[in-house]
Amino acid sequence: MPNLLDYFQQAAPYLNDLTINDTAVYVTDRKKFLAAFPGAEISLPYSQGDDVPEGAVVAASMANNRITRRKVSAEVTGIPYVACAVPITEDRKVVGGVVFITSIKQEEKLMALSSDLSAGLNEVSEASQNIESEAEKMIEVYQTLNGLSETLNGCIKKTDSVLKVIDNFAKETNLLGINASVEAARAGEAGRGFKVIAGETRKLATNTSDSAKEIEEIFGKIKEASDNQTTAIENIDQIILSQREAVKAVHEQIEKLDERVNVLVKDTQKLNYENTQL
Repeated sequence: MPNLLDYFQQAAPYLNDLTINDTAVYVTDRKKFLAAFPGAEISLPYSQGDDVPEGAVVAASMANNRITRRKVSAEVTGIPYVACAVPITEDRKVVGGVVFITSIKQEEKLMALSSDLSAGLNEVSEASQNIESEAEKMIEVYQTLNGLSETLNGCIKKTDSVLKVIDNFAKETNLLGINASVEAARAGEAGRGFKVIAGETRKLATNTSDSAKEIEEIFGKIKEASDNQTTAIENIDQIILSQREAVKAVHEQIEKLDERVNVLVKDTQKLNYENTQL
């Protein structure tokens, strides 16, 4: 009459086809391997009739009479895998065991990819934070430039009133020179010296008026340049604000993506049996 060990040996060849990952199946009694069915890539260096090593996971499973899992790195067989050993009991006695060797190569690749992606997102997140910080500094620079521009415009407006005073002074001086010339003509020979003074006074008025026009022209160009500067500063402010909002939006999306990657990493760790008993 067949026993449980016989049934497991009969079912073992079909178990690989019932799993998603590449799986090898081994059936043992308390001392030897009774059957060995390697997977497509994954296998253990044991064959039918080989002794069960003391350190094997199936030996630990039979000794403790409980399911035992063990994760093995790629350095051992070239492919990372998880070994799951189940004791086989009859009449409450352990008579053997079955061990499933499941390749986790794809999970390892996914884990590495997830970790790389997470690290890359962290770098991009730090870069976006730096850009956002620099945008804040640019706003401070804009505010300083805007303040200076307003101060300059205020000074230019004050020069308008000063130029009006100078212009009025020139007109009054010119009028005074004209009056002096009239009085000198009336005085005749006695007013000759006064006539010279009157001429110099009119010349001063003319020079003052010409200088005032030149100053007005110069300040007109300064005012035009200042207006252009103000417009440029306002455009810079709009660009900075737009960039800051864009960076914030990117940073938010990066944080959401990073959260999803972290979930992916945790799910991968579960698939990778990080939390199983070793």
